[in-house]
Amino acid sequence: MPAAANTPITASCRDDGGVSSRAMTLPYDVLCAVPTVVLLHAGVADRSMWWDVLPLAGFRAIEPDLAGFGEAVIRPRQFPA
Repeated sequence: MPAAANTPITASCRDDGGVSSRAMTLPYDVLCAVPTVVLLHAGVADRSMWWDVLPLAGFRAIEPDLAGFGEAVIRPRQFPA
């Protein structure tokens, strides 16, 4: 993810992770500063749509991939036999 030229991102401030359930994993990126803002992508995009405007000065930004978009893979349902 590109960073704005005037705002350095340090390793301690960066979190690339994901939240998992039995059905899917939702990857996200977090850029630190406080307060926090959650940026949701358009229905035809993924979290990378925000990369041109990040980091947001003075904010911790969380940009998740929503289910079925980007790296958010929906796992096939397992039905009992």
